[in-house]
Amino acid sequence: MAPKTLARASRHDDDAIGEDGAFGIYFPLLFERSPIPMFVYDWDDLHIVLVNDAALAQYGYSRAKFLGLRVTDLMMAKDAAQAAEDRASIVLKAGQRLHRKADGSGFFVDILRHRLALDGRTLALVACSDAGARVQAEEKLRRSHENLSRAQRISSTGSVERDFLTQRTDWSAETFRIFGVDPESFTPSPESMLALVHPEDRARVAEALAKAAKGIPVQLQYRIVRPDGSVRVVYREAEVIADEQGNPLRSISTIRDVTRAHEAIERQKKLEAELRVAKDEAEALARAVQDANAALERRVEERTLELQAAHDELLKRERLATLGQLTATVAHELRNPLSAIKNTAFIMREITAARDIDLERPLQRIQRSIDRCNRIVSDLLDYSRARDPECRLHNFDDWLRETMEEQSAPDRVGVALDLQGGTTEIRFDPERFRQVVINLFDNAMQAMAESIDFDDTPCLTVRTRALGQAFEIAFEDNGPGIAPDVLGRAFEPLFSTKNFGTGLGLATVKHIVEQHRGSIEIASTLGEGTRVVMRLPLASEDQAER
Repeated sequence: MAPKTLARASRHDDDAIGEDGAFGIYFPLLFERSPIPMFVYDWDDLHIVLVNDAALAQYGYSRAKFLGLRVTDLMMAKDAAQAAEDRASIVLKAGQRLHRKADGSGFFVDILRHRLALDGRTLALVACSDAGARVQAEEKLRRSHENLSRAQRISSTGSVERDFLTQRTDWSAETFRIFGVDPESFTPSPESMLALVHPEDRARVAEALAKAAKGIPVQLQYRIVRPDGSVRVVYREAEVIADEQGNPLRSISTIRDVTRAHEAIERQKKLEAELRVAKDEAEALARAVQDANAALERRVEERTLELQAAHDELLKRERLATLGQLTATVAHELRNPLSAIKNTAFIMREITAARDIDLERPLQRIQRSIDRCNRIVSDLLDYSRARDPECRLHNFDDWLRETMEEQSAPDRVGVALDLQGGTTEIRFDPERFRQVVINLFDNAMQAMAESIDFDDTPCLTVRTRALGQAFEIAFEDNGPGIAPDVLGRAFEPLFSTKNFGTGLGLATVKHIVEQHRGSIEIASTLGEGTRVVMRLPLASEDQAER
């Protein structure tokens, strides 16, 4: 078919160029000399019927050889086989295709097709530009994008581009990964990004974004909270691109995940702090060693004194042990004759009373002497025998009130009870503790009765109260008081300022109080009085159950 016959296609296709037009005469010339490779093939049998010089140069065929080809011969083997099976889907399909040249090499072409009707035949006009350069450029761009994505992934650095005119925000794949969101469901925007910023950093980041919108570069570090709850630290640096008038057009930001670096810095700070602490501890230890050496020297001196005191105490205990054995023997030997004297005095009182002989005063002196001797013997036995107390729970105030009612004071000495213990119960041995109360009461009465001058009425006040984990019992008098040199030896066994007695009263009191896991203290001022305070532990729940 001659090129000029192609002009007649206008009679059958409205899109064809008519031969009656002025342009129709030039169509064959334009077709032949067009820089765009073109050819025409028969739609039914696929034979190429027309080709221009540009197509011959592109494919590397001679005109005669090219015109002897079918359109499927230009395709690579795979596409040619598919065209034989489904010609419409391959041959009619425009777009980018892979063709082969005369030497068998393949190359990409951009296909444009146009159907023509001529003398009852259907033809196809094909424009097939070489797309190799564009494909290479696209491939280069694709690889560049891949390399950029790979570099961003390796460096944990994403990018964000914000167009201030269209308000469009684009995130790189690494930015999505850093923020832990799905590109398919998450729409990037300043608002959606701020929603992922840590609440404590959100105001600061919003201020920075507002500055960037005004063309001010931004550099800041802040925390983000991923949808899975994990917290990351990112560093953002933004550069603003403006037009010639300085109006901001868009900003390009880099987002770098610096969590590991931040954690490393925090670990370094912690390590430095620990090193400072270790240094301080080492210096303190060195000082402690010096102090320990000095303390050791003092301790040696103290231990020497303690050993001497222990030696003296051991001698004292040996003497007391000997005294205990002697006391038991003497007490037994004395109580028998005392009992005989007491019985004899009783018989003499009966006989003299029957004969109307007045010997009451001498007999009373005998009785008092017997009682005093018995008391001395009892004191010696109580102190020498280490009998454990039989403790039971009692209301101490009730017991103390009954015990004090049994005691009698001199006429001019008053006794007052200030019992604030209430319903508090403590564990104690009533019989053993009775001796404590009697000894303290007798001591107070004797001190006040022997006093000559009183500014106030002599009085003994007995107080109780629950104090924290202890129960306090106090004996307070306004007697003459105790001299400081005597007060320091008050609890010393066998020490007494009286002309009678053994000096075991307060020593026995202290021993009984300590058996009850308590403590006792004495405070006194000459001319003002004496105060004895005892503290016993309150019963715990398990003790109360027992």
